[in-house]
Amino acid sequence: MRLLSDEAYLEELDVVESELMDEYVQNKVSPDERAKLERRLLNSKHQQQKLAFARALDEESEARAKVVLIKAPARKSVSYSPYLKIAAAVIVAFGLLLALWLLLGRKSDVDRGMVALNQAQGNERLIQSRISELNYAEVRTLRGNQTGLQDQQARDYSERLLLDAVNQKQDAASYHALGRLYLAERNFVKAREQFEKALQKDPRDPQLQSDMGATLLELGQASDDGQRLRYFAESLQYLDRALESNSSLPEALFNRALVYQNMPLFPQAKEAWRRYLQIDSTSPWAKEAERNLKLLEEQERQGQAKRTNLHESFLTAYRAKDRETGWTASKQSRSRPGNYIVEKLLDEYLSFNLAGKQKEAAEAGDAQEPCIVPDKALSSLPFGALRSPETGKFLIEEHRLSVLPSFNAFMQSTHEAVRKQHEGSEPSAPYHPLIKFEFMNYIS
Repeated sequence: MRLLSDEAYLEELDVVESELMDEYVQNKVSPDERAKLERRLLNSKHQQQKLAFARALDEESEARAKVVLIKAPARKSVSYSPYLKIAAAVIVAFGLLLALWLLLGRKSDVDRGMVALNQAQGNERLIQSRISELNYAEVRTLRGNQTGLQDQQARDYSERLLLDAVNQKQDAASYHALGRLYLAERNFVKAREQFEKALQKDPRDPQLQSDMGATLLELGQASDDGQRLRYFAESLQYLDRALESNSSLPEALFNRALVYQNMPLFPQAKEAWRRYLQIDSTSPWAKEAERNLKLLEEQERQGQAKRTNLHESFLTAYRAKDRETGWTASKQSRSRPGNYIVEKLLDEYLSFNLAGKQKEAAEAGDAQEPCIVPDKALSSLPFGALRSPETGKFLIEEHRLSVLPSFNAFMQSTHEAVRKQHEGSEPSAPYHPLIKFEFMNYIS
């Protein structure tokens, strides 16, 4: 695209557009040309702003023309030396060149490269993460043969400028900007390489830390289960460092919430989105954060309803001695934090016990062989030596106990027992497929 590669052509085009606008405002164009200009001007917000400026300037000029000028007294004409005139012209020309250089030359290759990168991204971004110095754009899901940023010519122009900056300066800002380009177009390996080089130059830049965290988040999303959590954990380390330097950095807060949401650690993700909305409640990024928060809250409501149904199904199967249904419900209640049914039954027991409802707390079915799975904090509890407060006997004196090292082993043994029962043979061990809590009566 010539507009991006030829700055002189861009300036010339801008001058022509300004002249056309002046003629349009002063009614110096034909009706046909006026119609064409209106179609052109009304299609661009930027051009409409320039048109409004031209109108305001024209009105100001007319107002100034109506002011009555007071004639100044005649002055004697003064003749200047031709050499003095030449010197004055040189000084004026030099001043104009200096002003032009200050106006245009202050934009470095990195600055112009970032402008072109924003142009290349357009109104759709290719990754979930938020990249520093890039404008907001909706997430676009790539389909079929779709690849790359929206405007490839602007993308190539941006890369050329940023590569020139890297070759000339080799500083943190140049490496960082080039890494942003690669991250925006989903070239995560190249992005990580550039960010690592930038971090060697400036390890304390919070935006740089945030962009490295975003890269690792995207790498985790694109990896298999074995690598995903490792990338997510490393991403959190960089994002936490960024927030240590700047606790209100929007990019880092946004990306940290995304990491938690993808891990998935929903309570931490909800808290992280709320934290983000405390520092940004009006931008398009805030609207996206609100959508993510609402999605998590809806998922939590649905998950709670599902867990409640599984718990009720488990209790119904337990009372009906329906081993297979109870086993299925217990298996489906497993999640990363633990087993909801196990935790629910423990909570109910403790609630009943504290309320003095011993009968309700002791209600655990007819199984005579409690199956103990001493998980986590229960692993150090001597179940067999627990004494009943009613009979004074030890648990091991009143029941034959079965102890398994983990809940997974319990489920596997139960499944084997159910399978053998279906085949018509006796199971190797009489494990009850429902969790037995009768031993809780012995905890005083």
